Amino acid sequence: KVSVDSVMVDRDDEALLQQGAFKAVPWKKGALVLCSAFGICVLAGGIYFAYLYQRGMAYVRDMQKEKVSALQLNGKKLEWYRINDVVMGGRSSSELSLEGDGSVLFTGTISIIGGGFASFTSQDQNLELPPSITGIRVKVITDGQLYKLTARSDDVLKMTEASWACDLPEESLEAGKEATFILPLSKFIASRRGQPVNAGKLNATMLRSFGINLSYLDMHGKANPHFGPGGDATSWPFKFRLLEIAAV
Repeated sequence: KVSVDSVMVDRDDEALLQQGAFKAVPWKKGALVLCSAFGICVLAGGIYFAYLYQRGMAYVRDMQKEKVSALQLNGKKLEWYRINDVVMGGRSSSELSLEGDGSVLFTGTISIIGGGFASFTSQDQNLELPPSITGIRVKVITDGQLYKLTARSDDVLKMTEASWACDLPEESLEAGKEATFILPLSKFIASRRGQPVNAGKLNATMLRSFGINLSYLDMHGKANPHFGPGGDATSWPFKFRLLEIAAV
């Protein structure tokens, strides 16, 4: 290779060099254009990401205005609100209501177009859970799909910490049947955007909220094996009742 204004060119092209086929200025201009285009793309991507983030947070704040008060945990009254895949541009919809027996009814339609999850969570607060607890007991009635119990140690609007999740056990997969079980804290997995991350050991005393999530991903970040009717369906209804939640 030979150097032409700091640009390396194969010797096989020496004849072309002598004829002036390679010019230094066009090469430099081309590099400048490419760099400028790359910079514009990065800037545009950053602006678009910021727009999506702000839109998502505005959606969460709107959902927090539609809370349902039901159940208690460690003597603390819980207020629940919905967060669906709309936060990331999805199309799933849901409703949250208080039943006559004091339970929380969560219903709606899952859409896997642009998203694929629906959830509800308790309002961030100091739950003052003791360090001695080893699990969370829940009583539920599902529609036969696989749901997750989620937990957070920070406000969802801050998202500075990873969330924690544990799939409900096999007993929950029998549609319409009331089931009670304990989810050991040791089984919870830390995750961000549905994918497992290393966040150390779950500290129960730091937990500030709990929720229920129906998603195309299970607690391991893999495809949920009990999600929807299967086939070519892109949307379907769901129904879930939370009758009790307690620290044990």
